[in-house]
Amino acid sequence: MGTMAQRRSLSQRLRGRFATYLLRFNKLVFFSNGLRMFVYRRLIGMPIGTDSIIWVGNRINLADNFVIGNNSIVGPNNVFLARGGIKIGNNVNLSGFGFFISQAHDLDSDDFTRTTLAPIKICDHAWVATNVTILPGVELGEGAVVAAGSVVIKDVPPYSVVAGNPARVVKKRTQEINYLIKDTKGLKWL
Repeated sequence: MGTMAQRRSLSQRLRGRFATYLLRFNKLVFFSNGLRMFVYRRLIGMPIGTDSIIWVGNRINLADNFVIGNNSIVGPNNVFLARGGIKIGNNVNLSGFGFFISQAHDLDSDDFTRTTLAPIKICDHAWVATNVTILPGVELGEGAVVAAGSVVIKDVPPYSVVAGNPARVVKKRTQEINYLIKDTKGLKWL
């Protein structure tokens, strides 16, 4: 028998592999929102807040680095490359078909094998529309809105609306935001 540290390390590696396979099969096997959220929270141990939901078809490469606050919705078919960390706040709406990339190839790597990691943070009451790409190290401020099809390469100030490629501020949003996102049934995405 190995030492306690070796057994713990093996246990962590097996849990990580198990989580990876469950995440890959979520679209095929876990068609029920309730079952999918049970798997994510209880079997994988993902830190997902109360009344938050991840719709079907999302791809997450590292569950341990993916955190969601309360009352947030992650729409269908997003890709989350989470090695650098992705933190989603409370009352956030992420629409579908987006890319959230917290890792990248190191451009100065002589053999193209090194990776750079930079966390993505999406603050409370932010809304990310459909088909958006968020690059490493970006923070979306509280109440920020990212228009459909945008590519976000730098931080978005609080209560700003950004659009385009690269995304630029196009207007300010009211700071009187007090809504509570709560929709755990998800009939529209079944």
